[in-house]
Amino acid sequence: FTVSAQMPVLYTVQEVPGILEPKNKALLRGVVPGSFPFMLGPEPEVTTGLRRLVVIDNNVERIYGDRLRQYFKHHGVECKLLILPTCEENKELHLVTTIADAIEEFKINRSVAGGWLLSTVRCCICWRRLV
Repeated sequence: FTVSAQMPVLYTVQEVPGILEPKNKALLRGVVPGSFPFMLGPEPEVTTGLRRLVVIDNNVERIYGDRLRQYFKHHGVECKLLILPTCEENKELHLVTTIADAIEEFKINRSVAGGWLLSTVRCCICWRRLV
């Protein structure tokens, strides 16, 4: 017998000028519940109580880490930065389990990142939903 499955992959990448400026709430938008493919909701009026797991590489952390922390602190958002090495030699299964563990520990069911990291994070999210 043959088993075949297909899962559509669809996401939008937006370039947002001034994304880390305190008045910009683009990073605070949440996923519309039940949407598939995932859609982002409007910018929230109230940000206190929001939580974000931000998965970035060590270069992004070096350049923007302090500003990311200040941005989320300014908005009263609980934030955990998961900083990963992203060299070719580091693309191993332990990164997937590291992300999956962070998702579980932070008690979230969705996450947003970018580039190959986005694919890895989405893999972990799907994987955590299956186990």
